[in-house]
Amino acid sequence: MSVEVAEFDSFFQAIYGYAPFPWQSRLSKRVHDAGWPGCIDLPTASGKTSAIDVAVFVLACQAARPTNERTVGRRIFFAVNRRVIVDEAHDRALKLAKKLLEAKESGIVKRVADALRELNGDRDAPPLDVAELRGGIYRDRRWARGITQPIVVATTADQLGSRLLFRGYGVSRGMQPIHAALTACDSLLLLDEAHVTRAFAQTLQALSQYRRLEKATPPMHFVQMTATPTGGIPPDQRFTLDEADRAHPQLFKRQNASKPAELVNLGRTKAGQFVDTFADRAINSLSDARKAIGVIVNRVQTARDVRAAIREQLASKNIDADVHLVIGRMRPIDRDKLTNELRAIVGPDRQSDALPRPCFVVATQCLEVGADYDFDALITECASIDALRQRFGRLNRKGRSVEARAEILTTEAAMKEDDPVYGVALRNTWEWLTADGRKSVDFGILAFEPLWKTIEAEVERYLDPRKPTSLFAPAPDAAVLLPAHLDALCQTAPYPIPSPDVSYFIHGPQRDETEVQVCWRADLGTDPSYWKEIVSMVPPSSPECMPVPIRALRNWMQPSSAPLADADVAVRAEEVGSLTENSPTQLLIWRGAADDRTGPTQKLSDIRPGDTVVIPVSVGGWEALGHIPGAPDEQLPGDPAQRAAWERIAASIDMAEEAAAIMRRRVLRVHTAFGREPLLKLLADESISTRDRSDAIRASLSLHEGISLRRDELLYPDGSGVVLRFKQLIPSVDGLAPPGIEDDDDSLLDIGTPISLAAHTADVLDFINKSLPYLQQNSIDACQRRAAELHDLGKADLRFQAMLLGSTPEEAILRRSLLGKSGKQNLSIVERRRQRERSRLPDGFRHEMLSMQIIEHCWGDLVDPSIDADLLLHLVAAHHGHGRPFAPVAMDCGQTEETLAIAVEGLSISAKARRQLTPSHRLDSGVADRFWRLTRHHGWWGLAYLESILRLADQQASEAEQNEEKSR
Repeated sequence: MSVEVAEFDSFFQAIYGYAPFPWQSRLSKRVHDAGWPGCIDLPTASGKTSAIDVAVFVLACQAARPTNERTVGRRIFFAVNRRVIVDEAHDRALKLAKKLLEAKESGIVKRVADALRELNGDRDAPPLDVAELRGGIYRDRRWARGITQPIVVATTADQLGSRLLFRGYGVSRGMQPIHAALTACDSLLLLDEAHVTRAFAQTLQALSQYRRLEKATPPMHFVQMTATPTGGIPPDQRFTLDEADRAHPQLFKRQNASKPAELVNLGRTKAGQFVDTFADRAINSLSDARKAIGVIVNRVQTARDVRAAIREQLASKNIDADVHLVIGRMRPIDRDKLTNELRAIVGPDRQSDALPRPCFVVATQCLEVGADYDFDALITECASIDALRQRFGRLNRKGRSVEARAEILTTEAAMKEDDPVYGVALRNTWEWLTADGRKSVDFGILAFEPLWKTIEAEVERYLDPRKPTSLFAPAPDAAVLLPAHLDALCQTAPYPIPSPDVSYFIHGPQRDETEVQVCWRADLGTDPSYWKEIVSMVPPSSPECMPVPIRALRNWMQPSSAPLADADVAVRAEEVGSLTENSPTQLLIWRGAADDRTGPTQKLSDIRPGDTVVIPVSVGGWEALGHIPGAPDEQLPGDPAQRAAWERIAASIDMAEEAAAIMRRRVLRVHTAFGREPLLKLLADESISTRDRSDAIRASLSLHEGISLRRDELLYPDGSGVVLRFKQLIPSVDGLAPPGIEDDDDSLLDIGTPISLAAHTADVLDFINKSLPYLQQNSIDACQRRAAELHDLGKADLRFQAMLLGSTPEEAILRRSLLGKSGKQNLSIVERRRQRERSRLPDGFRHEMLSMQIIEHCWGDLVDPSIDADLLLHLVAAHHGHGRPFAPVAMDCGQTEETLAIAVEGLSISAKARRQLTPSHRLDSGVADRFWRLTRHHGWWGLAYLESILRLADQQASEAEQNEEKSR
């Protein structure tokens, strides 16, 4: 039974227990009938995040439409450049997904769920999946596991933009084309607070134009959510509140809430005095009615100092209160705990105006945009007018009866020089606020509207961030995205030299907001040569990784004499140290176990945007780079006895196992760094019974009897311990899929149980056949199916079979059937290398390139003439990310007749015939020529999309085979 757009109100009521605002119902009908407006312009506290609900509902309404006629893509991206808001959007989407998953009885929610399942074709999959892209997730591809799965993805501009432009931060090179295709095809991009990322909004507008040229593949829809859109959106394309919205009781209260702010110039105040004054004024704003106090400043270090000063002054005045620090540089695992703690105090779960005890939340710009925090009082440092307006959205957000109070503070020093964060806008804003002798300004939504209209009346003067009289924070235009740039960016294997820096298209030139993901490990030991293998046993994952601006990491590694503009927003790019010199600090750059660029370094120039950086706990840095609540002092004691005690305490910074549990993986590192010496001795003692070992492991993992303990034991290469990796996934609490694994990771060859080549090929073909009817790409269906049947022919190479078996070619030749997947599992880096050497497989060998050569050589026997030869050969060659545009160099010399001869699918290719084949890495092999012909025909993202159909089917088949092994 179809879903009608008129049922939106019933659907919303069933999900959330209350009726939608009028604008939400109006937007659902607009999107369903005429598509998205160019801009959604709604004031703070009006529930903009519910655009996700509108998108999901309309997608269900349009399930029966052809893909190219839908106004909502299967993949809905909600992007905003504030991580707190990313988390809140993810939470909302997760609540919606759970309701849809749990809908069992007839009703509107069940019908929406069924309609979403019809889009996927997989009745075992959830109706709606949810994911969060926030960096440091090298091996997590849950959001990219299937090409037909409806999904909501909450993300930042960096994560989304880098993926759209084929340079996904934290994404392996082999997977970058898939990520580009899934973000640009059959997708909806909702860019919240687009004025915060002006450059990215401009780039998305350019991408929208380029995508319209690729008409054969599903479209991308882009919507700005802001009061000041880029690109000259006409009035009829701006969606705003109407009279019915303003008359709504709840919105009326929020719009009419008074938020008077006193304007205070502290004069010639020194840095220390400024911090103490800030703390003093925050404490003085307390009253019986005002106990939730927000403090927002412009620098990370200022936030740390003010928090410390508030704690000190509270202690001296014997006031019992909670003081929290909220900055963008927090690990998700810590931020989630803090967010849950604050929900009932200043968040959406707050039940009353009066709180049992005072609470101070000291924050940076990370709380400016959309955060669902509701303070009774706000003490804020002066900033640009747009930033201030956003900050006041956190004061009496819900229009409660409390008498809200606020102060805006500045100093004479701030008025004299351009601010590194806000430029001239800070000084201009203060002068504008205090014009005509004003001592206070009411930032209530309706109360401030007349002043805002005076700003809008002089758009060029006040709103254009490029003008010297602007009140807005600097926001440079994006670098112009030309077809030549896209020609370079779509080349992912290998990258061309030079290769465009995508940050210029996301943030614009002269703005520095590129990040790395940082985590700490306590088990690395003192020999860096072992670090790569140690980390590969438990690779970094998103929950344990702290986002850190690359400038801050470099400055920490090699401190500069110049002060660092340390904010939670983009700042002017500045030189930080010399990138040619070595730092005294050594760390590990992690780009995956299979990547040769993974390894220890002391060179600042080695660190690239999107990298994951692993730091030994003994080096410290957690408070210098960000904030970890309750973390021990990172100052390393000089006394050896004290140092040992400190190292044991500091090991608590290492959250790898807890992060793995969030990703549903059970891991236990038995290592002296974690105080597990008794368990280490027990595992090493062969006289101990298996039962006693299992009991000890259960106790360490807090498991009950009956839980499977099938595991792999990986020894630390330096002999310091053992890593236990358990095969059974932790049960899902949300019903959604677990993280997947990158398809160019060697572990997808090794699933624990041997799988024949014929069986794996049949599995891939099965997944292709399930997907194609729902993709409506009928003209290429036959090509995709035949590519699925032929894509792994190259695994028939005897040396490749030997590698899968862990044997020599002489031993492998005795097997009667060909393997598709190995029986080996969780091999270490060293073991993999030894296995490859034993098989005599040459460096650079790719089985998919041999598959392509076999198909070319035997074309008449294998392929129907009606199939597009270029597309078929490219799909096979590129199904692990290579061939874009070149194949890896593989010098296959000095091999015997037996190892070169191929026999597969009833075909035989002699060693002599194989030697006559043109090596795929040669420029005249046709690999690169095909890539460019197909790119010109299908488009930059269109070709990547066609590749993704086969590649994701291959990955889904491998994962299903792996999960079947794990379930046994």
